[in-house]
Amino acid sequence: MLFESARHEPLLAPPWDAGRAHDAIRAIALDMQQTLDPARGWPAHPLDEIEAPPTGLKSLYLGAAGALWALWYLERVGAVALRVQPAVLVARLHADYVAEPDTGEVVPLYFLGEVGVLLVQWRLAASDAVADRLFAAIRENIGNPTNE
Repeated sequence: MLFESARHEPLLAPPWDAGRAHDAIRAIALDMQQTLDPARGWPAHPLDEIEAPPTGLKSLYLGAAGALWALWYLERVGAVALRVQPAVLVARLHADYVAEPDTGEVVPLYFLGEVGVLLVQWRLAASDAVADRLFAAIRENIGNPTNE
């Protein structure tokens, strides 16, 4: 089931207001910057029922890689002005992931593993070394039954 009333807010029917939507995006981005711990990223959401390692969650789906990509993208399209620098923060994220992966072991997965972290790192600050490691991780994942 995609919608569980105990976990989701009911839909509202106000008319579309672009200014209100932009204000909400800016408020969320500001909150993300204010709650960012540069050493740990962001805390796991309590409803995710995941215990974060001491260095925080790093993956694309659950962790800092996805949040940093989102902030970078919002700034890139002019939706927000940031005080943090996602490209600088993501530069150390891969090393943190390898030292303490979200799933307990380094896995070459897109959503919860190394491939997602590397893809964000390459997208925000492209380098040949990151591209080479990303290529190797994707190759390692070819036989994975999850089809990521």
